Amino acid sequence: MDKIDWATFTMPTSSVTRLAFGYGYNVDLFRVGNIVALSSWNAFSSNIVSGQSLSEKVPLGYRPVNTTTPSKFFADGSTRWVAWRIQNDGSMVIYGDARTGDAVLSYAVWPTNDPFPAE
Repeated sequence: MDKIDWATFTMPTSSVTRLAFGYGYNVDLFRVGNIVALSSWNAFSSNIVSGQSLSEKVPLGYRPVNTTTPSKFFADGSTRWVAWRIQNDGSMVIYGDARTGDAVLSYAVWPTNDPFPAE
């Protein structure tokens, strides 16, 4: 394995943005190089409608190369569920039966080929 030359090493460019994910749920997107990480811990402000295309979109600079679905966990160990399908054009569809006040932890990591977001 090659050693890192710390005298010339530079960190990849990075960026962070907050994104509405529908139904009052927000996520943070972190980009380092061509890798995007999604992280969130908050609650829905209304009952979701399964199969609905969302008006919100993942912005240019953070879109996945391929369709992806973030992992998620309900805080109360509920049998209810929620899933977002994120397309490579940034469009999203939500599925499940999450209700108002359901607290959900979400995370995902995906590659992107988007140009780097403007600051």
